[in-house]
Amino acid sequence: QTNKQTNKQTNNTMTIIQKAADIAQRGSVLGLMSLLGFQIYQITKNANEGLRDQQNNDNQQIMKQINEKVKEEEARKGSIDTIADRYDRDDDSYLKNVPKLNVKSSK
Repeated sequence: QTNKQTNKQTNNTMTIIQKAADIAQRGSVLGLMSLLGFQIYQITKNANEGLRDQQNNDNQQIMKQINEKVKEEEARKGSIDTIADRYDRDDDSYLKNVPKLNVKSSK
């Protein structure tokens, strides 16, 4: 009987150790998966903010160019030399004053 009791105690000890190991394994896997999920969230968030900032920066540059051209036009508003004497269908000099809106950001 002592042999049976010893085996029973050993089995109880092994099941306790196995349960503890199982809990530790599940806890570590859960922790690592949570860490992975948080890292993916951070990377996605930072990427979206970077894209949004770059787009806002491009829009700000375009608006700045347009505002500069508007101020230029307003400064020359009453100038006589800017008024054309006649209409010329082939005259495309106005295209030189159009701001180039396809400028890429320097980032």
